[in-house]
Amino acid sequence: MCAAVYEIEANPGGDRVVMKPLAYGGVFGWLHLPRSSSADTGVVLVPALGRDERCGRAPMRLLADQWTAAGFPTLRYDHRGEGDSLCLDDPEGNAVEVWLDGVRAAITELRARTGVRRVVIGGLRVGASLAALMAEDADGLILLAPVLDGRSWVKRMRFLAGRQDSAYDKAIEFSGLYLSPATVEGLSRVDLAGARPPSCPIFLAAQNKLVEAYGAGLVSAGAKATVSGFPGFDALFMDAHSNSAPLDVFAMATAWLKLHFSTPRLSDPIAVRPWSPAELHHADGTERAVQFGPGLRGVVCTPAAPVKRMLRSYSAIQGAIHDQGSAGSPPKPRGPSQPKASRRFVSIFKGSAIVPQRRSLRRITSTRRPARRISTLRSP
Repeated sequence: MCAAVYEIEANPGGDRVVMKPLAYGGVFGWLHLPRSSSADTGVVLVPALGRDERCGRAPMRLLADQWTAAGFPTLRYDHRGEGDSLCLDDPEGNAVEVWLDGVRAAITELRARTGVRRVVIGGLRVGASLAALMAEDADGLILLAPVLDGRSWVKRMRFLAGRQDSAYDKAIEFSGLYLSPATVEGLSRVDLAGARPPSCPIFLAAQNKLVEAYGAGLVSAGAKATVSGFPGFDALFMDAHSNSAPLDVFAMATAWLKLHFSTPRLSDPIAVRPWSPAELHHADGTERAVQFGPGLRGVVCTPAAPVKRMLRSYSAIQGAIHDQGSAGSPPKPRGPSQPKASRRFVSIFKGSAIVPQRRSLRRITSTRRPARRISTLRSP
């Protein structure tokens, strides 16, 4: 039996923290909430892209738990076209604009769900760049190893994809990440060093001398910036099954949050408020976060219409290796015998533990009953 999942208990450092799944505007995310009183400031944590997101997935959850245990409700989510969120409406459009709209939507959702009055936007790699581009909507910024020059980042992605051309009007596909020509052009216009310094407080973790120089420039321009190094950067971006979280950087970012935003406090405990099931609706059907066993959560994908014959699949991958979204790649055509069921593949987590990748399990059987696919939800 499957039942809707409303929350997951976490226990970082002995503090009671709860994670609640949520879905809005085609986006799937997790809201980390303190059981006790909360600061009037929440955090939106913007994900990276591609392999950077895979490596940062589990560590970013740990970071969100730390911030929540310190009293700051934190919302993590997947970009449209990535992970557990729905595909982009226009696969060949400029996904950068969609991702920036996603940050705005996350801010709105965080305020509505928690009642916080101030919002800090944080992010890793390209996620940090998107956060910086949204500085006017933020009360504070946490930039973890930001990509300063989008053109250089695109050039590196093109090299890793084995492309020898230097044209910025062609698509890139690498390690499960697809960037349309319009998205490539949009990313190439990112230039944090040439932008006006943000007026809000900034925490910057610099992974190299170029980013250190950017931080020094912010300080000299009068920005309220705290610049630190990034110990553990290389270990963070090892393969996702063997990397490690940069705990020193996490501790510095948490201390910065406490220094600038710990007061005032909200009087109403957020975690006890009513919660609705997390469901995503699209033309092909509905996807719903469920609990189907002790410590096991997942997604039930139900097609919009029954079919005469279909394949029911039960799929599982353990640990940090999870489904990587297409970021807008054109959908592959279905064969005539395939039902209109979601093809997104998601991996398993158990309780609040993050289990290393060890094996994949697949079982496919045929049935004549109405189409429904049950697949496990990747490590949150």
